[in-house]
Amino acid sequence: MACEPTGGRAQVCHWWEDGHGGRYLIPGCHARVEDPDLEVCHCPTIEEQFEAARRQVAAAARVLRGQQAWHDAIVRAVYDHHDGIAIMKAAADLADRSGGVSAVRHYDRHNRRFR
Repeated sequence: MACEPTGGRAQVCHWWEDGHGGRYLIPGCHARVEDPDLEVCHCPTIEEQFEAARRQVAAAARVLRGQQAWHDAIVRAVYDHHDGIAIMKAAADLADRSGGVSAVRHYDRHNRRFR
């Protein structure tokens, strides 16, 4: 028995019959684990799962933007240092040797922005 639609929502918890008289519960929520004969499971709907995934992606994007801003500020400070070019070259060489990312965004000191 596959997942059956129940009132406009996919029933994640379901029973699987092996064709030889065996019946196995495939639980998707703790409520069905505790009471296998429970009629309604407490599994999130597809819509609820999608919204949760959207929130996780938005949170990850916020973290990435924060880390990018921090990275850009550090690189800008290093480039503004009188030995900045040499420091960045040494960092890029070290990254190449250690298998890190060698593509460093170029900071235009005159326009004070990244290219």
